[in-house]
Amino acid sequence: AMPGKKFFSLDKAHTLEEVISLIENKYVDEVQLNALNDTAIEALLGKLDPHSVYIPAGELQSVNDDIAGVFFGIGVEFNIINDTINVINVVPNGPSAKGGLLTGDKFLVINDTAVAGKKITAEKIKSLLRGDLNTNVIISVLRGMRQQKFTISRGMIPISSVDAAYMIQQGIGYIRLNKFSQVTYREFMQTMEKLKKQGLQKLILDLRGNGGGVLDEATAIADEFLSGDKLITYTEGKHFPKKEYRCKKEGLFETGALFVLSDEGTASASEILIGALQDWD
Repeated sequence: AMPGKKFFSLDKAHTLEEVISLIENKYVDEVQLNALNDTAIEALLGKLDPHSVYIPAGELQSVNDDIAGVFFGIGVEFNIINDTINVINVVPNGPSAKGGLLTGDKFLVINDTAVAGKKITAEKIKSLLRGDLNTNVIISVLRGMRQQKFTISRGMIPISSVDAAYMIQQGIGYIRLNKFSQVTYREFMQTMEKLKKQGLQKLILDLRGNGGGVLDEATAIADEFLSGDKLITYTEGKHFPKKEYRCKKEGLFETGALFVLSDEGTASASEILIGALQDWD
């Protein structure tokens, strides 16, 4: 390298940037560049492996809510039937229950947005209902034949990662986990302790459709089944030092039969958990 000159010059535009710039300046039609960038990034990551994905800005909040295991909303479950939002469940003691909403109510207007009779999507409804803690949502609903208006203050709504947990028969318990969020290990432990009080000796752990999530939560659950300081998994990259995840403590279920259910939707952190259980027999 010449004195005073950088070894690599970064002045020249990258080929991808040049192409985007050419489209912006020379293309015949108006183009949504943000969408084009997103498509290019998705295509790039798609060439790497099935696990590297790009989350567009518009979807980030929803993904983060899922990982956190909590969001701020009004606490209802709904279905869209014939372009109408039908409330199918009101979370007990949640904001909607306190605000007076009932199962069977049909949403007409959320704040100032008409939501009936339009090609409305569940994502659009979620974006209208979710927001900052203690902010208000004004909802007009059709109840029977009467139109009514409610003001609901958004509150903290937990998203449980335990779909089901019960004793199937004497000594045999069943737990279904739908993801690994930041609260999954805590939920799993509370569930296991409840089942152990009911005489749990054999466990069916259902991970079908569980696409993964927070790695530390999956390895903490693996630790509950494995003894000693067994290696659960490790991460390592070309420019990333090796990090080992080992068993650290006495487990809640180190003896007793364990059956794990999986399918083609079982991925990522779920596969780490299953792999560790298989490795250590």
